[in-house]
Amino acid sequence: MERIHVVGLGPRTGTTLIAEAMIAGFRIDAFDTHEAAVSRLRRNANVYLSKWPGNLSVAGPRLALDRHFHVICMLRDPRDMIASRHAADPERYWISLRTWKQQLAVARRLMRNERFILVRYEDLVAEPDATQAAIARRLPFLQATDTFSRFHLRADPSAPARTALGGLRAIEPRRIGNWRT
Repeated sequence: MERIHVVGLGPRTGTTLIAEAMIAGFRIDAFDTHEAAVSRLRRNANVYLSKWPGNLSVAGPRLALDRHFHVICMLRDPRDMIASRHAADPERYWISLRTWKQQLAVARRLMRNERFILVRYEDLVAEPDATQAAIARRLPFLQATDTFSRFHLRADPSAPARTALGGLRAIEPRRIGNWRT
């Protein structure tokens, strides 16, 4: 079984978007409805996808031990990430710049591992199909079922995922630079 775990440099980095796009655009046999820790195990699946934005630190040891474990790490402009609001609690900010910097240091160490894939949120939303192709090159066991640009036509996110996404819509770059407002 190949396990793909999606993490970010913190919350509001696009982890839900990339996880849902992966499920809609590749043959993923098993996945969790929203978030699952690295320690969660699934059986009877060729490709299992999980996501937990804050699991970056604990993903490192698993990368070192399990050659079937792969990490997709979302990197987003810290200004947009810090200013991003979640529909479940729009009155608060979800991360500090200090935390983002700490997580970036962890990600830099993990980038030495060939099974660690850094995906920029800005690239995903500006060129979803090119991002999908780059992931497919790094994870050749994946079989495409559709394109990321058609994600909104195939995706069926859980209620918590839909809330995190702010609703189901096409992947597009209009949220880049939101920190300005």
